Amino acid sequence: MDYKKDIIVYDLETPEQCFLASFYIRETGEWRDFLINAYQNDLYLLLKFLDENKNKWFCGYNVLKFDGQVIEFILKNYSSWIDKSNLEISYMISQFASEEIDKGNYSIHSTYKEYEFTYNQLDLPSIWHFFNENRRVSLKQLEFEMRAENIENLEFELDQTFSEEQVQDMIVYCHNDVTCTNQFLEYTIGNTDNELYKGKDKIKDREIIMKEVGLPCMNYDDVKIGAEWNKKDYMMLTGKRDFELKPQKVNYFYGKKYRDFFPKTVTFQTENVKSFIKKLGQTTILNVKQEFIVDLDKNLQGCIAKGGIHSREKERFIKPLEDSVYIQNDIGLMWLN
Repeated sequence: MDYKKDIIVYDLETPEQCFLASFYIRETGEWRDFLINAYQNDLYLLLKFLDENKNKWFCGYNVLKFDGQVIEFILKNYSSWIDKSNLEISYMISQFASEEIDKGNYSIHSTYKEYEFTYNQLDLPSIWHFFNENRRVSLKQLEFEMRAENIENLEFELDQTFSEEQVQDMIVYCHNDVTCTNQFLEYTIGNTDNELYKGKDKIKDREIIMKEVGLPCMNYDDVKIGAEWNKKDYMMLTGKRDFELKPQKVNYFYGKKYRDFFPKTVTFQTENVKSFIKKLGQTTILNVKQEFIVDLDKNLQGCIAKGGIHSREKERFIKPLEDSVYIQNDIGLMWLN
């Protein structure tokens, strides 16, 4: 993938009376803005732009669950809007966008699956596992963490009317978010002086895996790549199909003992772990947050809870030697090592 020629960074704004789609073309540094409001209707210009760039990757922040959903909704429905006014079209797009946001808030599947998208979508927070409950990062928080030059928050009511001046304010605001997303893309491909990310190209890693393994993993996080890769190998070895790996019936676990769900094929060697596993196994599973503490060594304490094992070490300051760099890796990275 040519990161200049093949990627367009974009963002959408979807109030009821002013739809906005802003695109930054990395190859030329050009901006393209498309509006549907009381003053103009760029619907067909937007469709023409998308078609002209149908072989590109459209990159954004949460595009799989929001922006890409809205684009696909437009593509699937625009032919029936020929008799609709500008504001009617903007309103319908806004209503769909609001429904997608509600689905995300309640963990309901989005309307369109990724493989159903007409155009390739590159979703940076999915790659970085930022939708995980314990790693969740909003675009505004990310802008702060990257020390962005400008962090803006545009306040507007979903159903408000927009003056031409307010429309321009929205465009400026949207451009700022796209600019920060583009900066984050540079981190993602390792094009940065930051020692933690320099030279570490997550996009190239996924391209290689897609080519050699056949996983459609461009928007997978590192852990999901490992899980899907293991599943693929298991299916190849056993001859089983994907639906056969899913349980035929739901095994409810609340009110039962943890030991009822321990695999019989796993054994432990150290007395410390054996004692912990025995105690854990005798515990009843409750429909509340449960945490189990285990001493991993004299300096490190772990907490086993929903999501896996987590470190509980206290805050401490580690000062590297003058000729050294201190780097902290998340265990999820093991999948690509």
